[in-house]
Amino acid sequence: MAYMKDKKGRRLDSFEVAPRELLGNALMGLRPCATRTRLVYARDTGANSQSDGVRTMRTSMTKHFFPDDAHNIRVIYGDSAWWNTNTTNSPITITASIVVAGQLYQQTFGGRASTIIDPMGYATSDPIAPKIPAGTWVEIRTCVSVASGAKWPVAAVVSSAGGVAEAFFDDTDVTMVASPSWNGSTGVALYGPSAIVGLVPNPSRPSVLLDGDSILQGSGDSSVQIPYDSGWACKAMANQFSYLQGSLHGDSGVNPVPWGRDRGKFGGCTDYVISALGSNDLYVNLRTAAQLQVTLIARWRFYRDKGSRVLATTITPRTSSTDAWATVANQTITNSTVNAHRVEYNNWLRDGAPMTSAFAAVAAGTATAGTIRIGDAAHPLYDYLEIADLAESARDSGKWAIDSGQPVADGTHPTSFMVGRIAAGLNLTNEMPKF
Repeated sequence: MAYMKDKKGRRLDSFEVAPRELLGNALMGLRPCATRTRLVYARDTGANSQSDGVRTMRTSMTKHFFPDDAHNIRVIYGDSAWWNTNTTNSPITITASIVVAGQLYQQTFGGRASTIIDPMGYATSDPIAPKIPAGTWVEIRTCVSVASGAKWPVAAVVSSAGGVAEAFFDDTDVTMVASPSWNGSTGVALYGPSAIVGLVPNPSRPSVLLDGDSILQGSGDSSVQIPYDSGWACKAMANQFSYLQGSLHGDSGVNPVPWGRDRGKFGGCTDYVISALGSNDLYVNLRTAAQLQVTLIARWRFYRDKGSRVLATTITPRTSSTDAWATVANQTITNSTVNAHRVEYNNWLRDGAPMTSAFAAVAAGTATAGTIRIGDAAHPLYDYLEIADLAESARDSGKWAIDSGQPVADGTHPTSFMVGRIAAGLNLTNEMPKF
């Protein structure tokens, strides 16, 4: 009887197979394989996250970058908008196509040219024929239609830069028209994929799920969304990683409904999760550092138990200013009590997020036997990203750094200057190694 052997001649059935989390989800089948998708259809407000209720059809043309060779591509579409429940959404009908190297291919859904997506639901296309080479920009056309007076969800807006342009066509399905007369007016809301998944035989980088609030989503980042999406994480990944953008404006760790309907459903389908929540928990919900620890530990464990490596982030400050954040001195900390909880949480995370073996947080500096920290096999975090140090004038100052330009315009959301500063201070290739 013949046996498969490794490079050293050992029989592959003679030692334990590596657990799922060591192999990486990229080896387990379909994985996200492109950029610039929106797992959550959400912008800065509920009103901006849906169509106007007057128009009933739009064909959106969106662009997506493939960092690696991929095949057996499937495109996933959804029907949820911001905080809406299934009682306020409308069923949508979609048709879609994909353009690869100038060739137009129709997307089908169970062999049909169109599909209806009910509120809070998702639809996945049949596999698409062509292999997509690494380094390719792909055009996806999606026509969405609704009944009179109904609305469809939106997330992205028309962007154009460096010869990569998005567009739309109203009132007509042009998904299979060879050369439509696209309208490229920037800032118009688009409907597009929730995710693009496929087989990636040899990924150069791992896949990532972004699980955060409006800061990770990129609110305040006015830079053009091409070639990179808004927000510090997308800028730092710089199209080297395939990802799912699952961040939601106004979200917090304590809100299970929007998380369970989208990011929770896709939990474990990426190699890494960047978990960047906590600002709204502290400043809006007025939770303590201890309460935040309980909430986020449970979230981290959920993702880790599904096979993803989880990276948490330190939390940035909130301030007001009398000179539009031109100086540090003229900033005032928003709620000093809340800022103290932010500092406590950040320093706990910097200490390795110490906790008991039963996953109960303990104080920073605890050296009791049985305490686990980042780096211990049982700990739910793989590592953390130091965002606050890149954003603050000094560690724990509670005020924004101003030497890269106006850091915020509202005290909370990083501008393109601060987004660039944070992104430049991270090396995500080192922080999220391929495994």
